[in-house]
Amino acid sequence: MANVTRPPIVTNDPERRQMLAWLVKQNGGIVKVARESGVSRNHIHRLIRGFEKTRTGQKEYSILDLDPHSISGLLGAFSLSLERAWEMFGIPQDVRQRWRGFENPSGEVTREVNVSLGIIALDSVPLQGTLFLPAGAGLEVLTNHADKAGLQVVTVGGQLYALPPSAVHPSAQVHGAFAGVRISGRRESL
Repeated sequence: MANVTRPPIVTNDPERRQMLAWLVKQNGGIVKVARESGVSRNHIHRLIRGFEKTRTGQKEYSILDLDPHSISGLLGAFSLSLERAWEMFGIPQDVRQRWRGFENPSGEVTREVNVSLGIIALDSVPLQGTLFLPAGAGLEVLTNHADKAGLQVVTVGGQLYALPPSAVHPSAQVHGAFAGVRISGRRESL
């Protein structure tokens, strides 16, 4: 990101990626933005590139598809209001209803985590499935997002798994949607 310029107007995904790269550079670089936003460096890199190469091909990433946690974190790290972010990233009117972070009663976007966030300590068993996390970490789960979008954290036969909703067996105990990992008091978002 040595020579990133701010796009004069943003109307498409390449311009959105350029705006994100410019904002990251203006706010201390990717390491600082990742630390302040709770969004991983790898995910920020993918958003700026717009894709990730996988074993099965190329996976596309768009700023328009960000989740509320990432939006809230990035806007907090950039000190941007939601309305200003809509303008700067050229968020289309029909997408603005879902492209938002968590708002406090005064309407400001906050980095505040949903009050239904629970922690599951991985004391002696690892998390398996789509994600693998070793024992010793704390797993953050959005308890009000069970059976919705995102990886679901479930217990089957005494073992914890992170699985897509379509792979969750009806007999599994669903704890909620995967939200992140706590290691030594720090929050890491995957």
